[in-house]
This record gives sequence, C-alpha cells and structure tokens, in this order.
Amino acid sequence: MLKKTEKAAPVLRGLMYCLLLTPLVSQAQGESQVYDSIALEEQELEAEAPSDAVSLGRIEVTGSRIKRTDFETANPVLTVDRDMIERSGVTSLGDLLQDLPVAGSALGTAFNNGGTGAVEVDLRNLGSQRVLVLVNGRRWVNGLRSLSTSSVDLTTIPVSIIERIDILKDGASTTYGSDAIAGVINIITRKDFDGLELRGQMGGFLSEGDGLRENLNLSWGSVIGKTSVFLDLNYANDEEVFAGDREISKVPLFGTGNTRGSLGTPQGTFVWVPNPTATDPGVLANECDRLDVAFGTVNGTTGDELGVSLIPDSIANNPTLGQLPLCWLTLRDGATGTSQSDFRRQLPEDAYNYAPINYLITPNERSSAFAMINQPLPFGMNFTAEALYNRRVSRQVLAEMPLFTGDLLFPPYSTLYIAEDQEYNPFNQDMGRADGTTELIGFGAVLRRMTEQGVRDFNQTVDTARVGFGLTGEFDTLGRYVSWELGAAWGKSENEAVDFGLIDLDHARLALGPAADCAADPDCVPLNMFGGQGPDGTGSITQDQLDYIIYVDESSQEQEMQNVYLNFSTELLEMPAGPLGFALGFEWRNEEYLSVPSPFVQAGRSSTNQQDITAGSIEAREVFAELAIPLLTSQPFAEALELSLAARFSDYDAFGSKTVGKAGLRWQPVADLLVRGTASQAFRAPAITDLFLGAAQSFPSLVDPCDADERALDENADANCGADGIDDGYTQTLSQLPSDFGGNPELQPETATTFTAGFVYSPSFLPEFNLYLDWFSVDIDDFITVPGAQYVLDACYRADPENRSFCDAVERGANDGITNVLNQFTNFAKLETSGIDITMDYTLPFDQFGDFKLSWDTSYLIKYDQFDPAVDGGSTKTSYAGRYEGAAAVNFPRVKSNVELAWSLNNMKAAWNMRYIGAVTEDCYDGFDGELSLTALGLCSQPNQEDITASQNELGATWYHDVQFTYTLADFGTDLTIGIDNLFDNDPPVGFTSFANSYDVTTYDTPGTFGYLRFVTRF
Repeated sequence: MLKKTEKAAPVLRGLMYCLLLTPLVSQAQGESQVYDSIALEEQELEAEAPSDAVSLGRIEVTGSRIKRTDFETANPVLTVDRDMIERSGVTSLGDLLQDLPVAGSALGTAFNNGGTGAVEVDLRNLGSQRVLVLVNGRRWVNGLRSLSTSSVDLTTIPVSIIERIDILKDGASTTYGSDAIAGVINIITRKDFDGLELRGQMGGFLSEGDGLRENLNLSWGSVIGKTSVFLDLNYANDEEVFAGDREISKVPLFGTGNTRGSLGTPQGTFVWVPNPTATDPGVLANECDRLDVAFGTVNGTTGDELGVSLIPDSIANNPTLGQLPLCWLTLRDGATGTSQSDFRRQLPEDAYNYAPINYLITPNERSSAFAMINQPLPFGMNFTAEALYNRRVSRQVLAEMPLFTGDLLFPPYSTLYIAEDQEYNPFNQDMGRADGTTELIGFGAVLRRMTEQGVRDFNQTVDTARVGFGLTGEFDTLGRYVSWELGAAWGKSENEAVDFGLIDLDHARLALGPAADCAADPDCVPLNMFGGQGPDGTGSITQDQLDYIIYVDESSQEQEMQNVYLNFSTELLEMPAGPLGFALGFEWRNEEYLSVPSPFVQAGRSSTNQQDITAGSIEAREVFAELAIPLLTSQPFAEALELSLAARFSDYDAFGSKTVGKAGLRWQPVADLLVRGTASQAFRAPAITDLFLGAAQSFPSLVDPCDADERALDENADANCGADGIDDGYTQTLSQLPSDFGGNPELQPETATTFTAGFVYSPSFLPEFNLYLDWFSVDIDDFITVPGAQYVLDACYRADPENRSFCDAVERGANDGITNVLNQFTNFAKLETSGIDITMDYTLPFDQFGDFKLSWDTSYLIKYDQFDPAVDGGSTKTSYAGRYEGAAAVNFPRVKSNVELAWSLNNMKAAWNMRYIGAVTEDCYDGFDGELSLTALGLCSQPNQEDITASQNELGATWYHDVQFTYTLADFGTDLTIGIDNLFDNDPPVGFTSFANSYDVTTYDTPGTFGYLRFVTRF
C-alpha cells in the first residue's frame, strides 16, 4: 500500500474548519457583483423588467460572429451559468462537463493505466479532438497527450474564473475553423466583478474516508467607471483512491476471483520445454505436462478447454514434433529456488492480483493565477487583456514491474532469455530460447514480478501559460455602424514527465544472459529470478541487482499556439424585414508540438515501446464571411423568418486548402414558438501527431496471408503473394510480428456534414416555461484512425488483385518473412450518428414557498454506426448505439438525462440533481473457456450455453442523486454549503469488457457517497 504524499493540506484544512465553524469575519459592505449582459438569458431579462424598459445592445452569440439583439439563433446552444456551476459542487471543469448528457467518454483522472493527469471533454462520443474549446470566443492552447494534440486539457482552466459555459451542439467550422465537428465549448470568464471573495471547499468519500478534495480560491475585482480589473488565485488538490479500497475493483475482474490475475508473480512463472537430460527426473515426472503438438493438447486437454493458449501457431502447425514435455512451474512456498525440487506445477490461483495497488482515482494538484483588465479607450474603443498561469502536478501508479523473458513472448522481451550458466539458474539449460539442434528444447518464457522494486510511478508537472488581448471599436460609414475586433493570443504548455520502475533491457540481457557476457561488464550484477519473495516482503532480487537494471525515465512534451484575428460586423442594408447582417473575419494561427522520449525509449532499451522524437508545426490562414438575411417579419405565421449563410476558406501548409459552408433557418410562426434548423459542413485538420508522430514499435499477433497454409485457402492471397515473388513454400515462424505505429504526412482533413432541426417553445399561458427540442445528424468521412496491422496485410494480399492497397506499408526480408508492417494514421473509416436533445426549464409558481426552478436535459441516441473499409472493396458496418465497448473505453447508452430542482427562500438555497444513464449491452466473453468462462461462472445476464463467445451482459440503468444546501449568514457576508453526491450510494454496473476496475470510469461515478463542505466569504 502506498503512503499518501504529505502536502500543505493541514494548513488548508485548518483554515477550512476555522471559517466553516466560526465565521468571524467583517460584515460585507458595499458588496456588488455586476454580470455582463451577455450572460443573461432571455427569460431572465423579461422577468426583471417590463419589455418596454429593456434596451438590448448588440452582442455576439456563441455560434455566430454577427452582433445582434436576438439571443436565440438557428444554432442549438446549451448554457451552464454561474449558479448551475455553484450548485454542482465541482472544483474541476472536467467533472462538470463530463456529467452533461451530451458528453461522451473522455480522458479523466479516473484513468490510471494510460492516463496522463489530463482531463478532456467529448461531445456525442465523437472524440475530444473533434470538440473545439474556446475561452471568451478564442481558441485555447491544446494539451500534451501524445496521440491527440488537438484536445484541450481542461485542468488548465480553473472553475473559479468561469461566469458561464456555452455548449454549441452543432458543427461550427464556418465560424471557428478546424476541430468544431461535434460542437464548441465556449467558456466565458468573470469580468465585471467588484469586491473580494474568499472561498474554500473540502470533501471526501464518507464511508471509505478517502479521495479528499480540497479547493481554496481568492477572487478580487474592481469596477471604477467603465474600467474593470479581475484577479483570481486558485488552488485545488484531489487525492488518490486505490482500486483495492472498492469491492468492484479489488480484483482484476469482478466475480472471477484471481483467475484473471497476472502470470508475472513475485514467485515467478517458468514455462519452457525442458531438456530431459538436464531436468530433475522427479520434476519432469511429477510437475511437468505432456505437450502433444499434433493435436494441440496438454495431457489430452486442449488449450481452449484450459482457458489459455499454450501452443503457438508456429508449433501447432508442425505435427512432426510429436510429444514434448512442457514445464509450467512456480516456486514452492518457503523455498529458495536454488534447486529444481524447489519448484512445483503452477495453479490458476497462483496468478498475481495486481488490482489493489493501482489507482482508481489519480491524484491531481492544480495551482493557477488569472488576471483580466477591461479598459475603455478614446474614440469608442475598448481594450481587454487576460493572462493565465496554471501548474498541474499529477501521478499514476501501476503494480510492480513484471520482467518477462523468452521467445514465447513478443519482442523486445523475446530477445531476453536466462542462460544455462547464469549464476542463479538451477535448471542447467537455456530458458526462454529454443535450441535449434534439439527442436524446441528451451522454448518458453520466464515471468517474474519485481515486488522488491516497488510500484511503477508516473509523474507529470505541466505548466501552462496563456496571454491574450483584444481591441474593439465601432464606427459609422455610409450611415451604417461597423463593429470591429482585433486580437491576438499566445499559449504554451510544457510537461516534464518522470517515471520510476522501468527496466533497461540492455542491462537485463546481460544480467540474465551468459555468465561470460555479464563478467565482461564490470558494472553487471547477475539477476536472481528464481528465489521469489518471502512472507516478510523481502525477495531474491537485491538492491544492487535492481540498481543495475532499473532506470528513471525522463521525457518532455511542449505545445505552443499563436493566434491573430481581425473581425468585422455590420448591417449592409435595410431590407423590408429588417437589416441585413454581415460579418467578415481573418485569422492566422500557428501550432507547434515537440515530444522528446527518454534516450532509453528512443534506443529501444526501455520496457515501454520504442518511440522516436515527434516534432512538427501547422500554420493556417483563414477568412470567413457570414450573412443574416431577414426574409419576413410581423406577418401571419411569420413573426420572424431569417436565413443565415456562412462560409470559411482555410489554407494550411500541411495539406492545402479547405472550404466549408453553413446555412441556417430561423422561423418564428407565432410569438411563442421558434422553429430552427441548420445544415453545415465541418472539418478537422490533421493534428500534429496525426502527421508527424514519431514511429512507435509494437509486436501484435498477426497472420501472414502469404504463409503456405493461408495461400492454400485463399485464391487472392495465392495470386497476390505469387505476383510479389514470395515463395509458395514460405511458412510464417513467428505469430507476433513487428509493426510501426506513427504519423502520416499525406493525411487529408476529416470532413463532416451536420444537420440540426428543432424548436424552442415558450408558451405565453405558462410563464417562465421553456422547452427546447433539437434533432441532430452527423456524418464524418475520411475519419483519421489507424487501420490496424492485420488489415494492412489483408488489404495487400487478400484483396482482389485489381484492388490492392497498403502494399507499400509491408516490408519483407530476404527469406520472405515480414520485417515490419507500417500501421500509420490513415483517412480510413466513415461514421454516422444521430439523436435528439431535449431541454426544459420552468420556474414553478409557488412564490409563497420560495423560488422553485426545475430543469431537465436529455440526450437520446438514435444511431451510432461506423463503416470500416473491407478488403473486398465494400465496407463493414458496426452499430454501437446501446453498446458498451470496454476495451476501447467508450459507452453508448441510448438515453442520458439530468434533472435538477433548485429552491431558494430568503437566506437559504437547496438543489437536488438526478442523473440517469440508460442500460447498455456488452460482450460477455473474455477468452477464458470451460469452467473459467464468464458464462460458466454465471456472470452473464444473457448467457449462450451453446456458444459462449456469443454470450451478452447488460449493464443496467443507473441513477445518481446529488443534493446541496446553502445557508447565508447575511451579517457576515458568508455562504455555508453542505453537499452530498451519490446520496444513495449507488454502485456502477459491472462491465466485464472494462479495461480496468470492472466498470466504465468515463461514464459512471467512483463507487461511494461523496460529501463536501464549502464556505464563500465576501468582503
């Protein structure tokens, strides 16, 4: 168990308790907070003043560059205001956005294995790289995740600076450029703030007593005339939760005991074909099995029936080998591993339970400073500047490093073996390396969990800085006003990553290899893989041995963005139905990215995949135009009818130019009803990593279509392989082949076509009631993804001879064997999704009991279909709606819904939020057969006894209830809040395809009831 890191938390806790229990502060005087008019919703304006007393200035609404007096446009926009943020109780922007019904599966702090500490947002499960994040209408610098450099890390934007969030649920490339396929998140910061505000919040899981989250924030603002200044200092610290502290995640897969544990155990797993003349006869007779190569059985039982695959294809396809002994051993309890009799047959329960050591929630500490100034200038101009600095310190922990050796495994481990004369080898033969003179003698692997070293520890320190300014003004020309905006922004993120517990493979080869090789290196220390670990936690691997093979991995990443823009908005002419609105804009943007792996990783010496340096830049020059054309006004069945048109031309140095357009219709047949719809094109330019990702090598299991047996079954393969001059007697010897995964400079942009149609209904007979309904449809072509190394092989060799592709991505050696398969990013697939969004808000007419506001937000997924090209020239359709794909960490419930009831009376406020996640279905087969299968264990809700690979499991519908109560101490200018999330302690449904933790961490809450206390004091 890890010891929690000590930080400055005691000071914060003391301050929290002091302010929560004894708020002895001065009474706030002259307190005022003025909100920008753009943050007000239309119904709020109507409620505060008679319509003839409201004078609306022209504003810019998210989704359009034309300044207007209308709040509701043809674009569907969901707004999360400051009050809603306060009622949510969150201290992280990602937690807020990922709980919205429109949100899909995205990276967060619940990602331990594969996480980076970053938090992202996904809309409609189209990927975080297809969501454009803006702050005050301007692009934010992207994050540092190596495979998605067009995704914003939300931990760089503190919640405390946010006034409201607009979520545009429509394609918006014509207005904002690349990446706005799924939608746009526009974060509006607090501006006209007057006074001093101190807030603190502390919470944790109540029953488990872990997962402490602390937040301390100081905001100061001053409004003098029309000049405003705002300064915000924020500190947030989210502590870890261990997987072992929750019932659902304390074993590798819930309900299966230890059977899905790792073969890399502290006592070691030794599997190899022994040399009978070197192996103790007692061990050979009593502990080893008989491997019948011809029939693929061990002691008469097939590998499938055993639940594991023991015989590689390259062996099973050679029936001339007959029967061989096979040892599958582990160390006996209390033995030292110095003699062969110290080892016994390994049993399924000997597998290692790595789960408890892993994080369920990773620690994440953030410190930030934000400043903004808004200054009027002569000649009707206005200057705005903003600056932010944010530091994130995050960490992930995995179970102790397993050291795998042997030719039964994939490279680079296959190049490691234990030599017969290695100092600690008691078996007197090579282990993990086949002896060519005696067929398969020695073939196998040795797997040892190095618990003596401790956990693998991954640490990130990410510094983000951003500076932006804007200069706006208006002037009259030819009797028409023209508003303009000139601005620039610069942002940069830098990450210094330090990882502990990784293995230097070059040193491991020497430490395990022939004694003479190790002796030739004066620093070499032979490694004892055989002595296991005793009850006291000490093991056979000494500190000197660890110091020789373990290294500290240091890498760095940085991303920088520069952006300059100039926008104009005016009314070109007066039409019978109103003024013709027009906007014109120009933008220049440059993005640069650099990722430098450690020298060990670059040289292929690390136990992680080998990867080269990634470096590149993208420069874009863009121009857009927009028209708002009033067609009718004050006519029967046409209170208003407006057509909007927009187009953008983008020129990229990486791939050339792209032009997209958009049309929208806004029709108000009667005063109470607004009907709207849009049709738009959108695009996503290839990200820097899509284009320039340094090659990363892996070794997937692949079937070579040019193998003689495969050619005999496939006419196309036989013809294509023959045409390439591959010998018809060629036999594939290795099942795991080298494959390079990397960028592709020849990529073209993804393109999307988006349609929306819906209405806004605000009936006059039911004041303070609004209903929004919008249908959406998104089709994405040229979807950028990796096709997979097996698809590359099949597309080259199994396709019709006239329709071959990807052949340039296959490299072969002199003996016709595959030496590399290039698995690059490719414009490959097509995706289609559609659904319905419904939003309702209503202020209930119960004034005598206080103000009651009811809101309801729901998304319904009609379809989510992906079309992958088939090697025969057609396509393969996969429908995901209503499915859970745990291995890919994506969840597609048909329905997601949030309902909130908020109440206020005098100095009291309360809120009750209910979140609903609909049921989904997953596969219920994980490769284990016989008595160990999920079906046989009774874990599948829809078992198929005749074909267990077809068994299914339903993840049932899930409800979460969050409540909050606030009491205002008016005499002290202080709000005290208590909140409880997951009030009824509902557990997430078990997902058997989940990558880790046995549930989907992107969709469901961490198990447990979370409580928090908050104070807000204003001076």
